Amino acid sequence: MYRLMLAIPMREFLARLRPLLADSAAGPPCREAVEQLGPLFGARARQGVRMAAEALRVGVPPDRVADVCTAFVCQVHEALEDG
Repeated sequence: MYRLMLAIPMREFLARLRPLLADSAAGPPCREAVEQLGPLFGARARQGVRMAAEALRVGVPPDRVADVCTAFVCQVHEALEDG
């Protein structure tokens, strides 16, 4: 997830996500996935952040991993709340 968070510009991510959220078939699982971002990556001590930091421990400082993950989740949630 960390690499995806860095690789995809937020504008592009949201442009692809919004139609999926609105789709009758893809919408429910996409909404569930977006809802799970917070519990997994929305704070420094969350499991997804810890797992990413562990997986990247040789090349990326844990604080950098946490910063990227939490900022990504915050940006996604703010953008979707704003419409």
